[in-house]
Amino acid sequence: MVRILLTGFEPFGKSVTNVSWEVVADLRQQQLPKIELRTALLPVSFNQVRTLLPALIEEHRPDVLLMLGQASKREEITIERIAVNMMDASQSDNDGYIPREERIIEDGENAYFTDIPLSTVCEEVSRMGIPCKISNTAGLYVCNTAFYTALHYTHEQERELKVGFVHLPSKGLELELMVKGVKKIIQTIVIDEENR
Repeated sequence: MVRILLTGFEPFGKSVTNVSWEVVADLRQQQLPKIELRTALLPVSFNQVRTLLPALIEEHRPDVLLMLGQASKREEITIERIAVNMMDASQSDNDGYIPREERIIEDGENAYFTDIPLSTVCEEVSRMGIPCKISNTAGLYVCNTAFYTALHYTHEQERELKVGFVHLPSKGLELELMVKGVKKIIQTIVIDEENR
């Protein structure tokens, strides 16, 4: 069994829902062979996610941490390649905080790359007729902060943990297709783990 921790975010701004959490909520009702699925809801808070993610990793001790976020300006499922050590926002998080060119971890590396098999994952999702692309920027909002924090903690603790981040479009793609796409991402990562 491969233990996967799947996270989504709470609503933010004027939104009453967040598609990332809707997908998580759907998937945790499903039976996924060979997978022990754990889930967690992340706050849209720069400060809280930096404390919460290391705690979640220690609590659940997953083999894979896959985080989902919502991207209003994207039209396809996008799998993130890199997390950068920077917070910079034009709108506040749910705590009312607006960082301006602040480092996430003061003495941390400038960036970390995911070790999720991006090309394979994206090809498998695209074969289902679901639009999918590899993204080279997770932005500088809370999604990137969560992604960077998890990768930094994993590297610092020398954990055998794959960390990935997937952005989902807030409109233009049916929820059912996003659920199928994320399910395929999980299954592809599990197959890659088993083949190692």
